[in-house]
Amino acid sequence: MNTTLTKNLDIKIMNRNHLKYLVIVLMFLDHFSYFFPPTNPLVFPIAFFSRLTAPVMAFFIAEGYYYTRDVKKYMKRLLIFAVISYIPYIYYRCGHIFPIELIKSTIIPAVFQRPNLALYTEPSIYLHSLNSVLVIHETSIIFTLFLGLISIYLWDKVNISKWIKALITLGILYLAAFANYHFIIVLLCLILLPKRKTII
Repeated sequence: MNTTLTKNLDIKIMNRNHLKYLVIVLMFLDHFSYFFPPTNPLVFPIAFFSRLTAPVMAFFIAEGYYYTRDVKKYMKRLLIFAVISYIPYIYYRCGHIFPIELIKSTIIPAVFQRPNLALYTEPSIYLHSLNSVLVIHETSIIFTLFLGLISIYLWDKVNISKWIKALITLGILYLAAFANYHFIIVLLCLILLPKRKTII
């Protein structure tokens, strides 16, 4: 085959920057769709396609780990951003900034209204007592990505038994239950690290 033609055919449809821009647009549309009533026909397709953002974020965590010069500083920055972003995140979801809420009722609330918005979200964990429900609200996906980064570092750099690594990972997955997208993102980060060269 002609060499020039071969070179012309060897074109990537999408690079990393394109992927970042696509995720930004999808994330914006996803958040903007919360201003629509649930019956709006645009809500479902936007929500469906915007779910691609989470696995792409996990991929870029693996990318960041691979390219960073100082993984500990990378972890620190991600944790700081997770803490800073938590306050507007929890307020947006629940109308207050408290991660734990005690409700004097034996019935789990059907919905938690967002301030000035028609849609609802559900908190992560409910703990029952005889006359109240303790609600532990989830953190944002940034904290889940932070846990995914810790997991990558654990399996790639820490020199301990695989059984101990597995136990620590189970603990990390449990913590991820209190965060957005839960343990799925942590597992995706671990899966995507060795696959990152073959994706884009």
